[in-house]
Amino acid sequence: MYYPIFRAKQYELITIRESIQKLKISGKIVPVLEPVKSGKNSLNKMFRCLNELNNEGLDSIFIVNPQLKQGDFYKKVNDLSEFIEKLQSELPHVSYAFWVGDNTCFQDLKDFINNTKGSFYLFHYAEFNEIEEVLEFLKDKKNFVGHFIINELSDQQYLVNAQKKRITLKDNFKRYDANEDYRHEDDHYFSNEYSKFTQNNFDGFSDYLTIGSQYKLGGGTPNTIAIHLTYEAQACIRVKHCLSKNYEVNQDVNAMIKEALDELKDFLDENPQIYEYSNAVHKFMEYRNDLENSTNLATLKKLSMNHHLELICEVLKGDNDAFKKVS
Repeated sequence: MYYPIFRAKQYELITIRESIQKLKISGKIVPVLEPVKSGKNSLNKMFRCLNELNNEGLDSIFIVNPQLKQGDFYKKVNDLSEFIEKLQSELPHVSYAFWVGDNTCFQDLKDFINNTKGSFYLFHYAEFNEIEEVLEFLKDKKNFVGHFIINELSDQQYLVNAQKKRITLKDNFKRYDANEDYRHEDDHYFSNEYSKFTQNNFDGFSDYLTIGSQYKLGGGTPNTIAIHLTYEAQACIRVKHCLSKNYEVNQDVNAMIKEALDELKDFLDENPQIYEYSNAVHKFMEYRNDLENSTNLATLKKLSMNHHLELICEVLKGDNDAFKKVS
């Protein structure tokens, strides 16, 4: 199973909603939402997304104690209590998750476990000193599904003997401070977890798609526009960075996007098999070919994530006990 993590920005929620039918056909992808922005409008959009997944019988996971310091809910878990109650009463296919680490209060963790009505997971971002006590406390909790373990901990064999599911979590996206920096490494390794996680005794894998774990608020137009496209090559996933020219003074955004799309077309011409499974790349090319059909940077990010989900659906095809649906 693949568990992509979204920060519930508007374009990320649209990505999930537009991908629902692909996710339903695949049956091997469970979206994870870690809320960042508060406000009635943001919460309503999250609920709508989770509700659409639920109505299609698709599982999702909602993180109840977001850890992003830039987010509105950091150390303000109670601000989500009413929203979580609504999820638990109306959406049975939503599971819940709690970040656990060296600063976690054991009593807060116990309260989460005791008060969660649906299925739940623990996300481990750092080693918890009282982990044996946690495992003992979980023994009779039939609604506990498993552990997400950040890559650094899995390398240390953390929770290697856990009796429940174990999912490896890694930020595979290599982020540079400026898009122009990708010009020096415009194609690089992303991950091979989809082909290796079962060999490493995991039951699934998780990442932050082509966005990365670093959270950035919206900004102005960059000097270089980048489209990040993942693709399979030699039993691994790589990412191609298609760039516009670099401009010291901001140029017309649509013209810059067109330049990046031209580079994407050149890459797709060399790898035409991508067209066979990715609706997103067809949409990219529609924007490129229709001069009156302008787009924006958020749409480019959305299509990049749409494509990544389609790629994972493609590489996880086939019957395998490791991909049985988690309930």
